[in-house]
Amino acid sequence: MWNGAVDYAKGIFHEPYFYGQPYNYMLESFVSIPLLWSNVTVYKALPIATTLLGILPYILFAIFLFRKNHFFWSISILAIAIILPINFNFLTAISRGFVQAFLFLPLLFIPLLNPTNKKHIPFLFITSGLCIIANQSAILLLFPIVIYVASYHYKSLRFYLHVLLILPFLFLDSCSKYYYKLHPEKVLLEITGLKLDLHTFTETLTNPTKLDYLLPFNLSNSYFYLISLTVLGIIAYLKKSNHIVIFIVSSIIMLLITFAIPKVQAEYPLQNAGIFFSVSRFYLTLPLILFIALFLIFSKFSPRIRWSACILVLCGASLFYKFHQIEQTVKETISKTSFPVFKNQDLVNQVQVIKQITQKNNIDLVVFALNPTWDWTNLYTAYAFNPILYSDKSTINKQLVCVNLSGDRRTWLYYDAQRCKQILTVGISFTNIALKNVLSKRISENIVHFQNNYSSTQQLFIKLNTNFGILNRH
Repeated sequence: MWNGAVDYAKGIFHEPYFYGQPYNYMLESFVSIPLLWSNVTVYKALPIATTLLGILPYILFAIFLFRKNHFFWSISILAIAIILPINFNFLTAISRGFVQAFLFLPLLFIPLLNPTNKKHIPFLFITSGLCIIANQSAILLLFPIVIYVASYHYKSLRFYLHVLLILPFLFLDSCSKYYYKLHPEKVLLEITGLKLDLHTFTETLTNPTKLDYLLPFNLSNSYFYLISLTVLGIIAYLKKSNHIVIFIVSSIIMLLITFAIPKVQAEYPLQNAGIFFSVSRFYLTLPLILFIALFLIFSKFSPRIRWSACILVLCGASLFYKFHQIEQTVKETISKTSFPVFKNQDLVNQVQVIKQITQKNNIDLVVFALNPTWDWTNLYTAYAFNPILYSDKSTINKQLVCVNLSGDRRTWLYYDAQRCKQILTVGISFTNIALKNVLSKRISENIVHFQNNYSSTQQLFIKLNTNFGILNRH
């Protein structure tokens, strides 16, 4: 994401999707462009952009409700955003592409709040197309809203014709996918596990703790949303609110379908991946779905001001609790994951050290090694190098290529790296015997400067008995 943001800020678009995979755009990187142009560092700009996207539906829904004189409900939706646990805030602050559909989801609230207005139907399907291509997890909220509006217009032929408005977006998305058919060498990670699986469904249904971080006070229970929606559906049925029943039943059906999708429910191969690969990352719209169901059923409920005051007090207490718990929660979250975690300043310091070496030795290419046993120190530095230099407005004497030894998602860099005269390797252990056949200087134990390389970089690493470039794809 950092690299995508910096590239976009420069007007460079290497490939349509998240680098190295034929799915999931990098809209969060795109949203962060104004921040980068305003001299905000990339490691601050991305979390800010992601967080803004994460709270955008709550803010805009509150505005829409306020304009329709639903003051209590306007406060309530903002309160939900506040009382959700700190870990939910982490999920909606980590820049990984799971909240980017939130950029368009708020537009669905316009037809939702006025479902009988035929003028909103084209808008509904245009927004649906944007949400689908932004991130498919948006369907969890998109589907029940579309079905809810359709329940008012199912006899209208024009309603079904407007479905065609989704096609241009699907066509554009298919063009993006076709790009990777033409360039299969750029695909390091394929998307798999999308077919419905009965075993996955039963396993998910019997494991109520999978949906964590989606309830206040860090409660973990996937049954909560199923039971709550079912109870609300019964209430709507008893009130003979058939359209609302349709919304709730559609929500339950879509939720149950996701329980059968292996891609959604699969755990990350690395044990104890923690919050970074929590299943909940696909269910960030569930709090919104539950609120919408509540609002549709009880929208005519206009409590006295004291109820609104109680909500404000609850929000204040929640913020106070979060403020005093955030440091401990961060420590616990980090301790529960096997992923290496680094402070931004540590990365900045590492980059500056390497930058000084490159300037002193007139380096053309820096090759970083991914160490065994999931130690990703050098991997992080490799991906952070150019974005940090851009953010710090650092300059180097010439164009410098920085790439991982193998498996780098920025596959074009392996082509840029082929004709480099001065090469610096970081984190790669070479024996003195291996270095005898090439002109080199050992700067430290794991940093080596290869001088005056007139062969291709690939040939150099072959001499060193080391693989360089794109290797295994997953």
